[in-house]
Amino acid sequence: MPTTVTKTVKSSGGDYTSLLAWEAGEQGDLVAADEIRQAECYAFFDDAGDAVMSGWTIDATRYPRIFVAAGNQHDGTRGTGYRRQITGFEHNIDVLQDVLRVEGLAIESDNSSGQLGDRGFNIDCGASSDIRISKCYQTVGITNDNAFLRAFNSTGGVKVWNCMSGPPDLVSASRMQQIDIAASGTFYLYNNTIVGNDLGAFSFCIGRSSGTPTIVSKNNVADRGASPDANASAYQMSGATTTGSTNNLSDDTSAPGSNPITSASPVYVDETNGDLHIGSSDAVCRDVGVDLSADANIAFSDDIDGTSRPQGSAWDVGAHEFFVAPWPPEGSDNAPEKLCIIQSGLRW
Repeated sequence: MPTTVTKTVKSSGGDYTSLLAWEAGEQGDLVAADEIRQAECYAFFDDAGDAVMSGWTIDATRYPRIFVAAGNQHDGTRGTGYRRQITGFEHNIDVLQDVLRVEGLAIESDNSSGQLGDRGFNIDCGASSDIRISKCYQTVGITNDNAFLRAFNSTGGVKVWNCMSGPPDLVSASRMQQIDIAASGTFYLYNNTIVGNDLGAFSFCIGRSSGTPTIVSKNNVADRGASPDANASAYQMSGATTTGSTNNLSDDTSAPGSNPITSASPVYVDETNGDLHIGSSDAVCRDVGVDLSADANIAFSDDIDGTSRPQGSAWDVGAHEFFVAPWPPEGSDNAPEKLCIIQSGLRW
């Protein structure tokens, strides 16, 4: 069994002060070393440019992993947790090798110059690819051609689940293909919430732009945003095989697979500012998903925040499982009757 070697990424006092520095410092032959090398990231703003994952010698069991330390994750809102920024023609992570794990990163896309090609994850790898991305969050504030993930080349497999991407503010975009499959291979997309940003013509939230992929899509929310262009679509699956897809939601009629939830308008906590958690008045996302806890390809049972699924009668669609904390037990210090007394300025 490989040895796991963990290095910390912190603004100060850690092994590295940026993800870029970790990649350069730890890059090596993990097969010969028989190691998994991890970057454990702590909450700060790491604006270190395009982290290019290449030059490693890896295999299916010995690979790099990037994750955010417990208590340092984003909370599904902008400006929280360990986060990286895209400001020009760059990507958060350039995945140029076949095996990588990423969990919990926040990405802020803030290119207002209109430069083409900004991507949270740019995947350009080969037939043995096993890329897994989970619990990541991206906000978008740019004017042209942004993507949360673009698979430019990957004839192996890519798995993306419990991720959110959407707007901090509504700006016009000429193209914004949030999860863009431009390759052959098999792509598993489960319980993601992808919201458009005043999408421009011929844009889509989740789908295929080229190649002949198989896209297995389950429990996703694809929503074109507050003011979608008439030519935009939630899902664009033309040319892709979608066998096995189920329980997807769209705000138009494009949701693929069995049991689609179509022409549905989710309510978020604060869509304009990028908080895409399910709002308390939402009536379309809750209890309409399929149970993926024993799925053959991605088995999981929590959401982007770590809340266990389900909280109701069935799984919710999208990255967030709606959760209402139970009342404290009667007689406890936080019980409703005591809280009311405290709030009124009285003591018991």
